[in-house]
Amino acid sequence: MRFGYQDDTYVVGSAGIIAEHMPDLRACLERGGHRLRLSKCSAWAPACDHLEPGSFPEPLAQLEAQVPVVQGGIRLLGGAVRGELAVDIGPKIGRAH
Repeated sequence: MRFGYQDDTYVVGSAGIIAEHMPDLRACLERGGHRLRLSKCSAWAPACDHLEPGSFPEPLAQLEAQVPVVQGGIRLLGGAVRGELAVDIGPKIGRAH
């Protein structure tokens, strides 16, 4: 599933499928007038938060080869609106800023 707001796009799904289709995502975004900035990308796999980096299952390791994997949660809309509408999504609750 892909959803977005203004110039932020979020992809929710299987790490292996996302890793496999990252080139397709780049092309899809470009057709819509956007560009994928890998330096601003990250992945979060809540079920793997307990694992050490480098010991992820193969599908997540494939995704980690393309974008950093973060642990403990992920911030949505942090930069685009100077953090004014940011929401941290984590294992406990969503936390608005």
